[in-house]
Amino acid sequence: MPPCTRSQAVKKARKKLHLTDSPHLGAALLHLIHAAPSFLASLSPDALKNLSATSRELRKQVQASVTSISGVRQHHFHLLVKPQWRLIKVLDLSRTKLNVRGMSMLIQGDWPILTKLDLSCNKLGRAAIAKLAKADLPAVICLNLAQNKLDDHAAQLLAGIAWPKMVNVNLSSNYNLGPGAAAWLVQAHWPALKSLDLEGTHVALASLLIGNWPELEVLNLRDCYGAEPAWNPSVHASTSISWRNLTGLNLASHPLDPALVAHLNSECWPHLERLRLAYNTRSSKAIGNFVHGGSWPLLTDLDLSGVCKPEFMGVRMCEILGQGRSTLTGLTRLCFHNNALTSVGVSLLIKGRWEELQDLDLSWNVMLDAAAIAQLVQGNFPNLCTLDLSYIMLDADAIDYLVCGRWPHLTRLYLQHDDLESFLDSLAISVLLLGNWPSLQTLVLSARDVRGAAFLLSGSRDVYGGEFRSVWKPRSGHFPAQWPCLQSVSFKQHLCAGF
Repeated sequence: MPPCTRSQAVKKARKKLHLTDSPHLGAALLHLIHAAPSFLASLSPDALKNLSATSRELRKQVQASVTSISGVRQHHFHLLVKPQWRLIKVLDLSRTKLNVRGMSMLIQGDWPILTKLDLSCNKLGRAAIAKLAKADLPAVICLNLAQNKLDDHAAQLLAGIAWPKMVNVNLSSNYNLGPGAAAWLVQAHWPALKSLDLEGTHVALASLLIGNWPELEVLNLRDCYGAEPAWNPSVHASTSISWRNLTGLNLASHPLDPALVAHLNSECWPHLERLRLAYNTRSSKAIGNFVHGGSWPLLTDLDLSGVCKPEFMGVRMCEILGQGRSTLTGLTRLCFHNNALTSVGVSLLIKGRWEELQDLDLSWNVMLDAAAIAQLVQGNFPNLCTLDLSYIMLDADAIDYLVCGRWPHLTRLYLQHDDLESFLDSLAISVLLLGNWPSLQTLVLSARDVRGAAFLLSGSRDVYGGEFRSVWKPRSGHFPAQWPCLQSVSFKQHLCAGF
């Protein structure tokens, strides 16, 4: 075979050639496939189809190279039982209208090394899970059953399947899963389980605490509205949580009982890195106690969006965050979006030890004003990279305080707003240009009139959604000298501003 580069071989294979009439070329391709097995992975589906149609030997080579199947149509399910798919590692049957009959065909296949099985978005119920329970899937580690019609009985069938290697289970958006499902899931024999996603179900955290999943790292219980049963300390006080390796816990929109919080705080979470407690307005006090009493030495990401609607709770939460407890000193991201934050709260917040903080989100705190911004810039945020003050009414005075912020690593600044009355005017933009942020790369704002920022008019503009949204990419030499790294400015402009 003459010397042939990879790119040249790919180009040849992608041409629709009648290789049956070219035996020497077919032999050359076989030689190439044996010499470089990764060659087939670079070909398009059409090229693989053409190769398979040329000879039996080439068809075997193509089938042996396929390790992933997706997008199978309903009338092709019967093809999955063919023995040539024994080497499949990933099978994606999401959104394929898979039903009980299709599941019956699926379990007849031989899948000795299948590791990832995606059956999401198919309206599967208990009958389909009963079929799945009979499947021989010894190597499966990831199972996705999200957005189906699973109920508590289906959960019972699922929990009865012994998957000693199972690592990731996704049961999110199965709205019929409730307390009964939790009672069965905690009995499942999944000793290697690391990630469990129950978002959008009615499964309660309290019901899962007895689950024996020593390797569990990520638990998602977001949007489990009305799921939390009454926590009975006399009954559950002896419950010891076995999730010592937990790194991510999402309890956004998941009601928390004060007694449960007290129990959680009595446990040690030595590896917890990400904690989501957003939009638990009915549990504001409990969340405050949770954050105050938590023991999370490695916590880096804390989301408290929308948990402090009453003003006094916003002040209390800021007081907790500003106490400088060792649990919070390693935070790199703090999201305090859409809370009742005021200048008083900001004055308490900045007292914290935020040396490691890189991302601060204070957007949608509509009560913030110039006095609050004056307090914010006095905080110690030496490594701040992203600051989000979107949907806050900022006038020229507030911007005047903002530009006093000493944030040498600031790369992204968000100041957009939907309310025309809160758009920045030319004076505010002119003041904004005085900000000494040498690392700034992205600026997002809303403007009544951008004539105060002359460098915008000399840049190139990409318009999105008509003439209302624009992205400016300043040309070299036209951006402010204090922003040498600036790459783009995205903004909403008043339709009457004109250019």
